[in-house]
Amino acid sequence: NSYNPRTVPPLLLQTSFSSTMQAPPHNAFAPKAPAIQLTPQQTKEALDEVEVLLANPENSQKLEQAKTMGGQDPMMMMMMVMPIAVQILTPVLQKYGFPVDQAGGMQFLAAASMHKEDEAVAAKAKEIKAKFIPPELAALAGMFMGGGAPGMPPMGAPQ
Repeated sequence: NSYNPRTVPPLLLQTSFSSTMQAPPHNAFAPKAPAIQLTPQQTKEALDEVEVLLANPENSQKLEQAKTMGGQDPMMMMMMVMPIAVQILTPVLQKYGFPVDQAGGMQFLAAASMHKEDEAVAAKAKEIKAKFIPPELAALAGMFMGGGAPGMPPMGAPQ
C-alpha cells in the first residue's frame, strides 16, 4: 500500500498544499516608509513635552540609575539607558507617530535635529540629549548609533 500521487484526488492535493504556499504578509524589498518629519513648531512642542517628562522625579531617578549602571562603557551605557529613554519618551513617540522602540527614539532625535538652525530648538535638543548620554560619551555613542566618527557627518547625511 504505497503512496501514489495519481490516485489522490486533485482537490485534496490543491487544498493540502495551498494552505502552506501563502505569500509573505509584506514585501521585504519594498521601499521603507519615509522618515517622520516634524515641523519646527511640532519640534518645539515635542521637546517641551520631553522636558516635562524628564522633570518627573521618578523618570529622572530611573534615568540616573541606568546611566550609573552603564558606567563609562558606551555600549553598556546604550544597553542600559536606551530602554529607559524609550520608556520615558513613549507618550511623545506615540503622539508624533514614531515607533515606540529604540529605533523610534533615535528617529525622534534625528527629526528634532533637522531644525537645528533654530537656536532655541538646537539648545533644547542638545540639553535633552545630554540627559540621556553624558557629553563625554556623546561622540563615541554617536558612532555606535550610525553617527560616524567625531567631526564626520552622520551616515546618510547630505555632504
